[in-house]
Amino acid sequence: MLMAAAMVVFFVLCFLVFNLSYFIASKLFFGYEVTEFYLGNGRELTGFTIGRTKFALRLFPITAGVHFNNNDDIGWKSVIFSAVGPLGLIAFAIAILTALYTTGYPETDNHNAEPVIDYVLPGSPAAKAGLLQGDRILRIGQQNSPTWGDVVEQEVSSPAKQLALIFRRGGSDRKTTVVPEQDNCWMGGFAGWSHLSELYVRSMSSSSPAQGAGIKKGDIIVAINKKPVHSVLELGNAVRSSDGRPMTFDVLRNGSIKSVQVTPKLEKEASSERFTIGAALGATLTPRTVRLPFTAAMHLALRRNLESARLLFVIMADMLSGKPTSSLQIRQNGGGSATIIEFVGLVALNLGVFNLLPLPICPGGAMVVNTAQALRRRPISKAVKERFDQISLVLFVLLVAVIVYHSSHLALRDLHPSKNVTPVRYYACSSSQV
Repeated sequence: MLMAAAMVVFFVLCFLVFNLSYFIASKLFFGYEVTEFYLGNGRELTGFTIGRTKFALRLFPITAGVHFNNNDDIGWKSVIFSAVGPLGLIAFAIAILTALYTTGYPETDNHNAEPVIDYVLPGSPAAKAGLLQGDRILRIGQQNSPTWGDVVEQEVSSPAKQLALIFRRGGSDRKTTVVPEQDNCWMGGFAGWSHLSELYVRSMSSSSPAQGAGIKKGDIIVAINKKPVHSVLELGNAVRSSDGRPMTFDVLRNGSIKSVQVTPKLEKEASSERFTIGAALGATLTPRTVRLPFTAAMHLALRRNLESARLLFVIMADMLSGKPTSSLQIRQNGGGSATIIEFVGLVALNLGVFNLLPLPICPGGAMVVNTAQALRRRPISKAVKERFDQISLVLFVLLVAVIVYHSSHLALRDLHPSKNVTPVRYYACSSSQV
């Protein structure tokens, strides 16, 4: 209930910013007359007038709106004005993230961490490329000076593609090429490297070896057989290689280390089998507060918004082509700090980008019409505008239909997998299950 209320507040805030952008631009830059600015829908509750502009509060304050008179302007000014609302949302997303990064934000994930490899899975593409623990990635693909989140994004979005790497080892820079394998669980690329992090138990299946041994939800796994462990890949490899022999898990619980004996059991899957302890794990950094200088904060805010905007188009392209998108996995596992402010920024950015699409319900549609009028230097007839709206609406419905069809097809495929599907490796869903 609380989350639903928060979502309503977020969208009202975005509607307010969207329409306030048009209001301010009309008054300060474009010279258009604003006749009304209102918050909400339905019957008017109260209002007042300043100059020629009426301000009103309506019964259901879940949207906002602005009415203005541009005197049927058909010049390039009208084209630019059409984009003011979406650009206002994008600027708002950048501004609130910049404010967050300058005042301090809790970083509990490794998205912005240094791109240093902590573990390389034996036999993986990273191992075949000659990468070792401690190697620092200086360049991956076309990305210079990447963060670990950039490394994960490049990995997951490049299945069966060559990724050129420049990395540093022992003071010298070296080059290699990694070809992430197509992973049937991530629906993306898998290189077999991981970053330094803490492993905590998110959940356990009933009657699992982990639960039977006394491991509890929230325990932090510190070591296996007295060897420190900081990677789900490393832990999964150790469990699989145990051949069912008892393993000593050192876990941190309530500030003290406890040792438990866990005996992995053999679990049969569709066309393979593996040893497992029946636990779902999460990886996190020790929480710390990060404060950045203004220029660095703005640079990071721009970078995160550009990344989110690009991923939005990648998701849409994947859905249209029928491919299960890996971009959501990137956000979950390379992802950013899970703060409410970042969520608001992401919502504002996505709404801003979506409203730039050439659809009749979006300002992007008005931009197309206004551009045509500016090029022709005369208004487009009402009949042509209606035809454009009809065609755009049909394309939008087809877009939604294709996305729904492919999403349903993938969901049904997951519920009834084909026998011809390549079996998932034990580390394919390495973000959790061991």
